[in-house]
Amino acid sequence: MAGLAWFAIIVSLTLYCAQSLLVEGKIQFDILALLPEGKTEKMRISNQLMDDANIPGRMVILFGHKDKDTALQALQSFRTQIKPLSLPIMEQNPRTMEAQFKALFTSLYPYRAGLIAKDDLLKLSNGKEEELANRAVSNIISPFGSFSAEQIKTDPFGFFPNFVTSFRLTDSIQMDPEGNIIINSGGLTWFVFQGHMTEKVFSLKLQEKISDDLLPILSQLNQSTGVQILKLGAAFYAAAGAQQAKTEISEIGLISTLGIILILLLIFRVPRPIFLAVTVVTTGLIGGLATCLFWYGSIHILALVFGSSLVGVAVDYSLHYYCASFIRKDNKSINRYSILSTLLPALPLGVLTSSIGYGLLIVAPFPGIQQMAILACVGLLCTFISVSLWGPYFIKAGERKVPALATTIQHYLEKFASLGRVKHLRLALSIVVLSIFGCGTMKLTFDDNVRGFQALNPILKSEEEQIKTMMNFDNSSKFLAIQAPDIETVLQTEEALAKDLTGINYQAIASVIPSQKSQTETRAIKLAFSQKYFPQIAATLGISEAFDAKTAGFDSPLLVANEQLLTKLPTGLKELIHRSKSGQITGRIMLNGEIDNAKIDSIIAHYENVQLIDPVSEYTSLFTSYREVMMLLVAGLLMGFALMLSFRQGIRAAIQISTPVLFSILTTMGIIGSLGIGFSMFHAMGLILVLCIGIDYALFLFWRETADQNSHNGDLLLLGNALAAITTILSFGLLSLSSTTAVNSFGFTVFLGIVLNFLITTLFLGHIKCKN
Repeated sequence: MAGLAWFAIIVSLTLYCAQSLLVEGKIQFDILALLPEGKTEKMRISNQLMDDANIPGRMVILFGHKDKDTALQALQSFRTQIKPLSLPIMEQNPRTMEAQFKALFTSLYPYRAGLIAKDDLLKLSNGKEEELANRAVSNIISPFGSFSAEQIKTDPFGFFPNFVTSFRLTDSIQMDPEGNIIINSGGLTWFVFQGHMTEKVFSLKLQEKISDDLLPILSQLNQSTGVQILKLGAAFYAAAGAQQAKTEISEIGLISTLGIILILLLIFRVPRPIFLAVTVVTTGLIGGLATCLFWYGSIHILALVFGSSLVGVAVDYSLHYYCASFIRKDNKSINRYSILSTLLPALPLGVLTSSIGYGLLIVAPFPGIQQMAILACVGLLCTFISVSLWGPYFIKAGERKVPALATTIQHYLEKFASLGRVKHLRLALSIVVLSIFGCGTMKLTFDDNVRGFQALNPILKSEEEQIKTMMNFDNSSKFLAIQAPDIETVLQTEEALAKDLTGINYQAIASVIPSQKSQTETRAIKLAFSQKYFPQIAATLGISEAFDAKTAGFDSPLLVANEQLLTKLPTGLKELIHRSKSGQITGRIMLNGEIDNAKIDSIIAHYENVQLIDPVSEYTSLFTSYREVMMLLVAGLLMGFALMLSFRQGIRAAIQISTPVLFSILTTMGIIGSLGIGFSMFHAMGLILVLCIGIDYALFLFWRETADQNSHNGDLLLLGNALAAITTILSFGLLSLSSTTAVNSFGFTVFLGIVLNFLITTLFLGHIKCKN
């Protein structure tokens, strides 16, 4: 009855999962959902900028060729081919951007008296007025000059035109009559396509569109026309990473599955253990998936993929169950309904410890990992129920002989385990473990830099550097955030900071829209200068008119940075100011090039409302804190398991069971340190799995050790542990082959830890000691 009831529950959960995934589509594809949520004020401000500016969604594609027309045709062909594909790409038309800037400066013209280019202001402040006066005279009398009679009255010294041109891009960038951006570099003519994605860049669906639709078009253009194509944008990196991950997952998953099936068939010669494993793992996945969908409302695709790795742990229980079915009492096979009793209390304790370990991964800052933790924790509990209730139906009744290969492997494992009886060998092993740990930790370094967790595609990285050189920009992710209750305070603070940022390339809204205080000061300086030097212009032109301050705009009201003006800001300037729903204003000074954080910190130390926002540093600090938390979890879990076992079996037994696991963890850390590998949060995550999986090996062998030898005649517990270790290595350890640093670190730690754990546990607990 219990088995039927459990079957009904699994069927119901299966229908619920099918409804949620296939009908309602409750699957997340956005990779950003895997990143930690902003835990600090600085991370919150950083995320605001990402949303306002759509920084991840920006893209630049360059088409270059010796023949200008060929390059232009390639750009036009690209535009034509992407239209019918419904790709979520919106081109930033240079003419539109030009019109936006023109509209902005047109609206600023009435307030020209308070506006001035930075270089002009420096000359006025440093006693170089004559230079500016001579420049104005030269422009007026030049036959190629653009000064009109009207401009001589409204802006005789050309301050406003110079203010406008100070925002001009590099001279290497030109524009043809059709509005296409052209760059001449390296003997080639390059046409530029600038755009942004209208969907989330890190959506796996979008990355598939880029890989399947966009990139083939670029490749075809390269082959058919001979144009060189350069790409820049997070979308291209994400697509390359997704394609790489997809390939790795499929290859590793295939090797893992085939490896496990092949090993089980070779050893047992029958498919029953495979059917048992598949059934048990499937119910575990369904139970864990249903819990995630109910708890979170959806599940991330990578958490779902990770669920397939549950096979490496869940299959252990079915393997131990199947191996235990060969135990004989009085030279007869035990009743198949009594098999579970031979695995008590090791099996339930193993499930409990592994579930606790997986469950504690919920403290990780990644929402995706939290979903993985819930899926695995609940999945293991469901696995145990399935083994307990359905296991007997997969066992052949009556006399059963142990397969020859299984007997042979068990025999050699027994021989290896017998070495553990030699006290000097165990003592020597302990000394070796502690020596490796001691030497390794002396060299152990920590690497929590977020940049190192994802290997950037080298081809795309090279293309990015070429584009940055040609377009003469070197954007940094760092910026200064100025928070205040009103815009005027933000602008005044930015202007004060500008005096300290000499030599640093930056963008600030105050450079375009000065504060009213700055406008007042600028008007006074320009008025005094104009009244002093206008007679020189009048003499040059042979006129007797005096300078008219009203006609030059000095009587106009001051420019006010209100909401109406801010909405007119074009792309590139709009993200320099942010108004929250509560009304608080955040100004952003974008820093470019190589930025010395210490220097910036010393500059802003005098400002209460200014913060340096360095997203990379913030995430690195977050990863550091979580690595430390996970290392404490490893220590706390081990102590907790030991304490739990000491209450049940006594302190001596707790030490016996915990020591092999402790030694494997210490040795793993020592080897990582000795190899010069930077220890990261993902290594710590791997150690948690080593602890939770490895404790099972010790539990099974400990209760085998303390049982009557006659009741365990011919058991296959060592073989069961060996198969469990192999399946874990195939499921998790193969991740060490990944080229993604984070995945590689996790997989390498699990591989090394499980191998060491199995060997040490077998030596310390694998030999049988009779109670009689």
